[in-house]
Amino acid sequence: MSQNLAVTTTLPVCPTTEQFYETMRTLNPLVALVDTAGLDVLNNKITVGGRTPFFRKITKTFTNLALGALTNDIELFQLPAGGLIQALKLKHSAAFTGGTISAYTLSIGITGTLAKYMDAQNVFQAPSDAVLRVCWAPFFNSMKPTSGLPIGASYNQAEITALRDAFLALFGGAIGRESHVTPISIRLAALSTGGNLNLATAGSVDVWVLYSQLI
Repeated sequence: MSQNLAVTTTLPVCPTTEQFYETMRTLNPLVALVDTAGLDVLNNKITVGGRTPFFRKITKTFTNLALGALTNDIELFQLPAGGLIQALKLKHSAAFTGGTISAYTLSIGITGTLAKYMDAQNVFQAPSDAVLRVCWAPFFNSMKPTSGLPIGASYNQAEITALRDAFLALFGGAIGRESHVTPISIRLAALSTGGNLNLATAGSVDVWVLYSQLI
């Protein structure tokens, strides 16, 4: 589809590959007619569209999760019908604390399985560069051994069965996939100890999600 774009960036006469891609990343359209199946305009910049997976950043704070209860879950994002989740990264920038709360965790999943894509992460502790969690598909929770599976150790039948089931889920295509026909709400679930979630007075978390939409 032919499109007329007014841009503020120009390419050298013979750009290198790096120059070309850097220019494409920093295009700043003033007005554009965009094929929305292939391109998005985010923050006044052209980016890849739904057909190409890229990390999307979502920020939630203690106020988003506040509730007069020890647990609460909210929508993190909506996975499009037929979408596939490739990876997730969670890192808090401010500790979730306040009142009598003595512990606070966050997990990611769907209604009914709130830790499907990421198990409970401690966001009560002070944030640092080393305090984060990354889950790469297909190594989500279903592939995470509870005992670490050290070499030379003995394993009981339940552990062996769990590992087998995890591989069956992987090879059966059940990991990272939800409904092919219905959008699914991916949930951020909070659990506090010592006091209800609405006692929190601080806390902020960033979640980066790598997912693609089948078109």
